[in-house]
Amino acid sequence: MPDPTLGGRLEGSGLTLTAPPGVVAAALGSTLTLKADVIDREELEEFLACVGLPEGVAAIGRAFALSAGLTENGQTGEPGTFDVPVFLTVELTADELAAVTDPDDVGLFKVNPDGTMAFAGGRFVDGELNVGLWNFSLYVLAEVDLTFVDLQGHWARADVELMASKYVVKGLPAVSSSPAVRSRGRSLLACWCGR
Repeated sequence: MPDPTLGGRLEGSGLTLTAPPGVVAAALGSTLTLKADVIDREELEEFLACVGLPEGVAAIGRAFALSAGLTENGQTGEPGTFDVPVFLTVELTADELAAVTDPDDVGLFKVNPDGTMAFAGGRFVDGELNVGLWNFSLYVLAEVDLTFVDLQGHWARADVELMASKYVVKGLPAVSSSPAVRSRGRSLLACWCGR
């Protein structure tokens, strides 16, 4: 029988990890151990020099190597993907806040095993970044600053750039879009809104 109460909480170094009850299916009496190693700015810069960041993304401070251990029936291993998200709250330092141009553009990026990075999400509220994570990895705190030259003066520019910073929409590599792409994008948006 699975343990519906299995969860946990870890606090320290300006972050909180909360694994709600039922985060992983495990036998009664199992234990979940959460671990967060904070990677400082200097070490992060060395790492990023090797792998790089996606276009328009700038690291603003720390990175976090998050891991979990599940001990079940005397065996310890990694839980892999969670059944419900684990919530990470990161309190930004004064230096990190000073490096931010627009708090709405702050997010967390997951470093994949091949060194590429993927947007993991995040919502910035009252000096803290909050994000739900379905698995653990190395995560980089960053700000996304994407501007589109063909949106200069457009009434929707701020909203489009906010959606781009959350990877809801994406422009072309030249940070612009062609009329055909804009037309298709409007068609897709109209289709989604009409549902």
